[in-house]
This record gives sequence, C-alpha cells and structure tokens, in this order.
Amino acid sequence: MQCRYINLADAVERRLAIEASFDKVARPGWDMARFEAVDTQFVDRHAVGGVRSREEKACFLSHKAVIEAHAGRSTPLLVLEDDVEFGIATCEIVDGLLQQNPEADWDLLFLDVCATGIDDMVKLYFHRKDLMRTGSVIPLDLAKIPFFGANAYIVNPRSIPRIVAILDAGVPVDVEYDVYLAAQIREGRLKAAVLFPFVTTLSHHSTSSQIQPDKVEQLNHARSTFRRLVWLERRPEQVAADMAQIEAVIADPEHRAFSAILTSMLMNFRELKDGASPA
Repeated sequence: MQCRYINLADAVERRLAIEASFDKVARPGWDMARFEAVDTQFVDRHAVGGVRSREEKACFLSHKAVIEAHAGRSTPLLVLEDDVEFGIATCEIVDGLLQQNPEADWDLLFLDVCATGIDDMVKLYFHRKDLMRTGSVIPLDLAKIPFFGANAYIVNPRSIPRIVAILDAGVPVDVEYDVYLAAQIREGRLKAAVLFPFVTTLSHHSTSSQIQPDKVEQLNHARSTFRRLVWLERRPEQVAADMAQIEAVIADPEHRAFSAILTSMLMNFRELKDGASPA
C-alpha cells in the first residue's frame, strides 16, 4: 500500500505524530511518505478562483495533486491528512479486505468519516456494538450516508483518470473538498464505501483545525468525539478526555437532563427493535 500524507512545511508536530503512529503498526508492503501540501501562497500566486477561503482552496488542490501524482500506477493509494491516527489492526484489516475483494467495484474506500445526520449517528453507534460482538469490519455504502471528512481514504488506481476529471470540474473551488466528494458520491458519479467500525481515527491534532475558523471548533470537537467513540480500537482514556471537554459545555442542569432523557429513549427504542416487550 502506497500511503501519502498531506502536510504543510511548518506543521512539524503533525508530521512527527502521524509518522510515529504509522511506524508502530506498519506491515510489510506498506510505505508512507510525506506529500507537500499546497499552501495559501500558491493559491494567491495562481489566483485560484472560487468562493471558498484560501485555506479551503489549498486543501482541495492538495488532495487533487496527490491523486494526480499517483496516476499510471497499479497499486492502491491511501491518501491521508496529517491528523490521522492508525490502529494496531488498520493495515491488517485493509490488506485482508483488498485481497478478498480484488475486483471490488469502488472508486474510493474511506477508513473513517463524520456522519452528519443524528439518525445515522444513532445507527452507527448501535451497529458498532453488534459488529464488535462478532469481530467484524464491513464496508458501508456512502451513497446512503450523508457525511463529510476526507482524512483517510484509499483510491482505486483504475479510477484515477475519472476521479481527476471530476476534481478538475471542482475548480474554481466553490465547495470544500470533502463536501464536494460527498456530493459526487451521493449523486452516483463516484462509488465509495467506508469501513466500519472505522479502522483509523483522528489524533489530538484534529481539535486544532488549519482550515476551519475557531467558531466551529466546539461543534467539530463533538463530531470528532463521536468518530473516536465508534472507531474499532477506541481507548477508554481517549473517550474520557473527550467527554470532559464536552461535559464542560453541557454543564447546565437542563442540558444534562435533556441528554439523559434522549439517551434513555434511544436505549428503549433499541430494546423494542430487538424484540423486547414494552412494559
């Protein structure tokens, strides 16, 4: 597996973190290298059009460039942003799935995403519990799950010419890269799945975005916490640290009461769905 992580020149801590995470778990045949991210100076020099911010344009062009650089090769490409954390089983699971499904009809295979719908988040939460009982990781069709996030995804080498053409059509950049991809998947121009439970997750660097304004970080932290909650190798201490931050936000007694009511209702709905008799 050829792995390329997108990284700005001055993002040294992120570079060291993702390389250390990869080095702990890499298997034979896996190679990871840094890919120099397009920066905002490039965007300015080339007068890249579109309504998105300079940072969002740079992100879009970085992903486009790393995929273009892989054109003509026969091996899959794992594209990574530099806030990804690998699990002990990440490489083994990916290798097994690709070996068992060499002719699988997909363009992109995501290792982690952010579901945007509350109903989908509920389904994923309980679905993980079921899959963990059997030790299964399965692909879920992303055409059916509204999502964003392009932190870790595998590109089918046979699909690169078509993917590049689709990305070319996204410039000028009027839509963020991950949202643009999600739209192409939803509308059937690209076929994509995500492995679930997720086989990578977000590192602590994801809480400090290089793209989004500070005002959305609280919402993104909650979303990132959910992603870490439903990944395959979640750790209790990681969840505890995330929850301490969230609980500070919902310190209001009414918020806590409302949260507890919703949780109780969801658990009861789940029991009824599984065949338990109502009281």
